[in-house]
Amino acid sequence: MPDEAIADTTHHSTDNSSAFEYRFDEDESVVEAVVRAVETVTEARLLPMPDELAADGGVGHTDACPLHDVIDPDALANLSAVDAHVTFPYAGCTVTVAGSDAVLVSEKSP
Repeated sequence: MPDEAIADTTHHSTDNSSAFEYRFDEDESVVEAVVRAVETVTEARLLPMPDELAADGGVGHTDACPLHDVIDPDALANLSAVDAHVTFPYAGCTVTVAGSDAVLVSEKSP
């Protein structure tokens, strides 16, 4: 996942809440974009480090459940083929995938 993909990010405010907008391009999958956007907002680690995977037999440590426990990654990937939006909870945030190039992330209020 190239670092250049996170260069186009903005914050939006609606209804007294702040949303982080993550724009991605065709070199990054929508699943990677969701994980990266949520990691940016929460400062949580959502993917295990490669050296951890090797050390513990492929399990690794993360700060939240895998994305596939919340939403079907194949369905999410297919969303880019149609002009649609989907919103779901993940890692303490509300995530909206907006078409084929943007992910909006808002932290849920406690």
